[in-house]
Amino acid sequence: QAVVQEALDHLAEALDQVGAGRTPPDGAAIRRRLQDRLRPQSSPSNPPPGPAHPGIPHSSEASDPETQRGGTLRLATETLDEWVNLAKEDGLFTLRAEEHQTLINSHLEELHKTIERVRRQIRGLPSAALPSLTLDEPDPHQALMEAVEDLTSLHATLQRLNLENGRLLQQQQTVQRNLQAGLVEARMIPFSTQLPRLQRLVRQVARELGKEARLELVGASGRLDRATLERLAGPLEHLIRNALAHGIEPVEERLARGKPPTGTIRIGFAREGDDQIITVSDDGRGIDPQRVAQRAREKGLPLPESLTPQALLELLARPGFSTAERLDQVAGRGIGLDAVQNDIRELGGSLELDSRPGQGATFTLRIPFTLGMSRCVLVGTQGSVYAVPAQHVVQVIQLGRDEIERLYRHPEPAVVHEGKPYPFTYLAALLHLPHPRPDLSPHLAPVILVHHQDRRLALHVDQLLGSRELVLKGEGAPLASDHEGVLGATVLGDGRVALVLDVAELMSRPLPEQESWQEGEEDTRTQSPERKKGPLKVLVVDDSITVRKVTERLLTRHHMEVHTARDGLEALKRLEEQTPDIVLLDIEMPRMDGFEVAERIRNSERWRHLPIIMISSRSGQRQRARAIQLGVDRFLSKPYQEAVLVAQIEALAHHRQAALEQEN
Repeated sequence: QAVVQEALDHLAEALDQVGAGRTPPDGAAIRRRLQDRLRPQSSPSNPPPGPAHPGIPHSSEASDPETQRGGTLRLATETLDEWVNLAKEDGLFTLRAEEHQTLINSHLEELHKTIERVRRQIRGLPSAALPSLTLDEPDPHQALMEAVEDLTSLHATLQRLNLENGRLLQQQQTVQRNLQAGLVEARMIPFSTQLPRLQRLVRQVARELGKEARLELVGASGRLDRATLERLAGPLEHLIRNALAHGIEPVEERLARGKPPTGTIRIGFAREGDDQIITVSDDGRGIDPQRVAQRAREKGLPLPESLTPQALLELLARPGFSTAERLDQVAGRGIGLDAVQNDIRELGGSLELDSRPGQGATFTLRIPFTLGMSRCVLVGTQGSVYAVPAQHVVQVIQLGRDEIERLYRHPEPAVVHEGKPYPFTYLAALLHLPHPRPDLSPHLAPVILVHHQDRRLALHVDQLLGSRELVLKGEGAPLASDHEGVLGATVLGDGRVALVLDVAELMSRPLPEQESWQEGEEDTRTQSPERKKGPLKVLVVDDSITVRKVTERLLTRHHMEVHTARDGLEALKRLEEQTPDIVLLDIEMPRMDGFEVAERIRNSERWRHLPIIMISSRSGQRQRARAIQLGVDRFLSKPYQEAVLVAQIEALAHHRQAALEQEN
C-alpha cells in the first residue's frame, strides 16, 4: 500500500508540474518498484473484470433513460461567479431603492404638512384680502379651497401608490435574498474534496523531515464558498507545514514522551453565527513561550508583559520571525504565519492561537461564511463615512459631554462596560486622518465598543448613522491589501462610498497619544468657527421644505455645513445632538414657533450666546420688537437677498469670535 500511495503522490506531483509548465520528475524508479510489487499478483488466467470493448459502457446505466436525461448541469465557474456578482449588484440596487423609499415617505409627510398649513392660511384670510366679486365671477376663497382639496386627493393617491411600491420592494428584497443565497449555496464545495491533496502534502513533508504523520478531517460535511476555499489553500498549507516542522516530533522523541510514533494533524469545522470556524491542530510539542521570547530578544523585538497565546501569535506573525534552527524548504524562511494572517484578514477573518507545551497547538481561523454581504454599523468622522463589521461591535453607547471631556483629559482613558475596561480613543486619530479634532459640543456623543479576541476598544465617533446590511466590494482586491485598516468598500444608497474597517488591524495599532493631536485644542463650547478651522455650522429651522432646500443649497455654495429642522421641537433636538455656530429661525411653525425657540435658546446656559437670525414673511413692527426683546441678533424679511444673508452670517461669526477672544 505504501508503494501504491507513493506512486499516486508521484503522479499528482507530475500533474502539478505539467500544469505549471515545468518538466515532471522522472518516474522510472517508482515505476519499477510498483511493477515488482504487483507482478506476483498478475495472472493471465484471471483477467480483470471489465468490458470486452473499452469504447462500450459495461454498465446498463448507459441505457437508463434517467441517466441519459441527466439531473446535473455543468457550468463554468466564471459563469457562476458572474451571476453571484450580478446578484450582489442587484442587492446594492435594492438597498438604494429602500433608502429612496424612506426619502419618499419623508417627502410625502412634508407635503401633507404643507397642505395643512396652506389650508389654515386660506381659512385665516380676512375678507378684505380678497378682491370684490361680481355675480359672474367665482368665489376666490372657494377656488383656493378646491385647489387644496385637489392637492389632498393627489397626496392620498401618491401615498397609496407609495405603500404599494413599499410592499413590492419588500417582496423584491425577499426574492433577492433567496436568489443570492441560492447562488452562494451553488458555489459551496465540500472541504473533503481538498483532503487528498492535503494528505499528500503531509506525507511528502513528513518524508522530507524523516517524521511520521497523518491528516484527519473532523466534520467532513464542512462546506465552503469556492472562492473562499481557493484563497484558504495557501494559509492551510502554511499551517500544515508549520505543524510538521515545529510541532510534530521525530519518532524517537514521541516514543520517549509516551506518544504514538505517528503524529496527527486535525482539521476541524464548526459554524458560529455568520462565521465559519476552521481549526488546524496537532499533537506535537506545542509552542515554547521561552524559546519564542529568546528569539524575539535576539532580534531586538519588544516583549509583552505576559506571553499569552495571542501575544505569542503576534510575535510569530512578524515578518522574518522564525524559531527554526536551520533554513530549508519547510522552515526557517520566516514567511509563514505573517502570510497566513494577511490572507485571513483579506478574507475579513481572524487568526487565533491556543498552545499547550508538550501536548500540541491549535490555530483557529474565523472567516465570514459567505463573502459579499455583511451587517455593518455606519459611523461618520471628519466628514467621511466608515463601516464597522457588526461581529466586532459589542454595544453602541451615548456618553455625556462632561464624561467625554474627562476621558480626553485622562492620560490613559478607558470606558468600563460590564466590568471590563475598553481603552478610549478618537476614531479619526486612530485612522491617522489629517488634523483630527473631536467635536465636543453635542450634549451626547456616540461611542462604539468593539472587541477582537481578547482585545477591546472604545471608539469615539462624530456621528452614528445606523446599522444595515451592506454589499461589500473589493474584498481581497488591491484596495483591501494596499491600505492598512481597510477590508473593502461599499456603496451607500445615496451614492457615497464607505470604507469597511479592519477592526483586527486597528486594534493592533498603538493608541495615539492625545497630547500629540489635541495640542492647543480648546473647549469647543467656547471655540469660534475659525479656531476650529472648519466650515461654519448653520441650523436652518423652517416648516417649508422649499425654504429649507433653497437655503441649504445657498449656504452650501458658500462652504458652510448646513443642518435643517422642520419645526421648533425638532430644532431643540438638533441642538441637543450638535451645537451649531448660528441659527436661522422662522416664526410661524407647528408644535413650537420661532419665538418660543429663541426664548429657550436665550434661557439656556449652553446656548445663550448662540447667534440667531430670524427670517419671516411676517415683518411688522410688532414681530421685530418681540424678536429684539427675546435677544435675536438679526431680523430679515422674506424673500431675502442671498448676499445680505451671507454677509449677516459672516458678520455675526466674526463678532462672536472677537467677543470670545476678548473674554480669553
